[in-house]
Amino acid sequence: PTAAADFARLLPLTERLVELDESSFWGMPRVLLGAVHAGRPAALGGDLRRARAEFDRAYEISGRNLLLAQVYEAKTYSIQAFEADGFVALLREVIDAPPRPLPDAELLNQIARREAARLIERTEEIFE
Repeated sequence: PTAAADFARLLPLTERLVELDESSFWGMPRVLLGAVHAGRPAALGGDLRRARAEFDRAYEISGRNLLLAQVYEAKTYSIQAFEADGFVALLREVIDAPPRPLPDAELLNQIARREAARLIERTEEIFE
């Protein structure tokens, strides 16, 4: 119940961020919106089609260079859609990305690489 309430508060804030500047932090508002829509089941207001569109827009904005987008898509969309192959592909993309694709976002990309490595080791456990 607490998580559902958090989602209810997060959605309008995230939508407002998109209205103000969808390209701030290399499209992170779109990533957040995608994660919000994918991170909950349809019965609780989740919408995988909307999430897909949000992640796609985030990739357009960043050129797929904000690696946190792929990690969030894997953690939310791929798991909710039961797409183990997509989960692994997204995380491999992060791990195999060239260093410094977005120099100003290098710290965020390093965090994404660590999280991707951690998650890929748990793939079987996650999709059991």
